[in-house]
Amino acid sequence: MRFVPFKDTQIARETRELPSCSSNSEIHTSELLVPEPSAFEVELVIEKLKSHKSPGTDQIPAELIKAGGRTIRCEIHTLTNFI
Repeated sequence: MRFVPFKDTQIARETRELPSCSSNSEIHTSELLVPEPSAFEVELVIEKLKSHKSPGTDQIPAELIKAGGRTIRCEIHTLTNFI
């Protein structure tokens, strides 16, 4: 595989052709707008986590999240709404 510098790629050419955004312009995205999860929805998902399974890439076991109580649930809710 040959290394191609960014300046020679199609993406770079297309990026240079994009109009600049002004504060009055609309932003169009291909992502669907999904409503933020409620605190209740986050709580339901945490309850459904399977215990005694290997942790994911974050290395946080489900048991620790479940044992964290309201404090952890509120922080997870805040984080998911921030993303």
